[in-house]
Amino acid sequence: MRRPGLDGTCWPDPVTEDLLRSALLDAPQAQAAWERARPCIDLRDDGLAEHVRLLPLVLHAIGPDAAGDDARTMKRLHREAFRDNTLHVHHAPGWLDPLAGEVPVMLLKGLPLALHAYPDLGRRPMSDVDVLVPSADIGRAVDLLLQAGWVAGEQRPLPRSWRARHSAPLVHPDGGHIDVHHVPGVPFMGATEGRTSVPEVWAGQRPSELAGRPVALPAPEDLLLNVIVHGLTSIPGWSSRWVADAVVLLRTHEVDWGRLVDHAHRHRVVLPVRSALRYLEDVFDAAVPADVGWELWSMPVAEGDRRRFDVLTGRADDAPMGIGAIRRARWVRLRTALGPARAAVAVPRFAADLLGVERTRELPVAVVRRTGSWAGHRLKPARSVP
Repeated sequence: MRRPGLDGTCWPDPVTEDLLRSALLDAPQAQAAWERARPCIDLRDDGLAEHVRLLPLVLHAIGPDAAGDDARTMKRLHREAFRDNTLHVHHAPGWLDPLAGEVPVMLLKGLPLALHAYPDLGRRPMSDVDVLVPSADIGRAVDLLLQAGWVAGEQRPLPRSWRARHSAPLVHPDGGHIDVHHVPGVPFMGATEGRTSVPEVWAGQRPSELAGRPVALPAPEDLLLNVIVHGLTSIPGWSSRWVADAVVLLRTHEVDWGRLVDHAHRHRVVLPVRSALRYLEDVFDAAVPADVGWELWSMPVAEGDRRRFDVLTGRADDAPMGIGAIRRARWVRLRTALGPARAAVAVPRFAADLLGVERTRELPVAVVRRTGSWAGHRLKPARSVP
């Protein structure tokens, strides 16, 4: 939804905002927000549903007494998230070892936050582990993991060209689910110098360990930038988790604000970053220096950047069958990373990836099948209601 004074249509609705308040504010305010939000929250949803993911944070903010009969469910969700995230760490050697000494690896998104920003592993539920490898090594990294027993986690084939795909989900029969990225997974952030995407992210990496193995972490400002832009532009264009991630990160880490502003300008994400920081400051008292806000809001934003942001924050159900916005978002990501001319050359490969075919020569048949399926869906008569 829209919010006065902020760009985009991707801001939390009143119920979600109250739920976030109940997860992130001090007890009296958190309890009042929970009382407003509770009638609209279905605790029977899956533990990875958007609202339910926040409940372990809510429990610790308001306390079990204020949670009342819901405390038992919240505690269960916390235990399940702690168990699942512990398993993510347990399975880490299965993907770190095949890449050791071959391909550099950096953690992205949820796991570095769960390990180094949140108070415990159970307060940041996540479905998989996101890892970043250098763009030049993405094909080799995936091949090494496939040789180690990992398999593709989705039906469509792995691409021969990675220009149209930013990541590959992989699963292991013995357990483990990872998403291997060669760019951070957000549109705009694919600028390449030589053969390395986001070189400044690799330059700012911090050494760490995971399951006793060396691994890199993003600098706090790079992680914050990723959290904000991914949260605001993720399909279907909204997320509540980014707010919790950003607030917790700002409370636990020192941010190099000059570096954040520089990277926002470099990757043409000034629009989402400036609005996100103002939102976090206004609603959750995030400690954002005033001069940072002034600098971001004084920067000019190109009309093309504004249009791309509008496309990416559009809801997926704005188009027939709910797929138009997804395709548009992927095209925006590709066009931004490559530029208009190179993106035009990549159109056949892009279409092949979207339609799940291995070779571009198979496109005509795939297009005919997809068109026939869509037409049949549109022409199917509605069922009468007795």
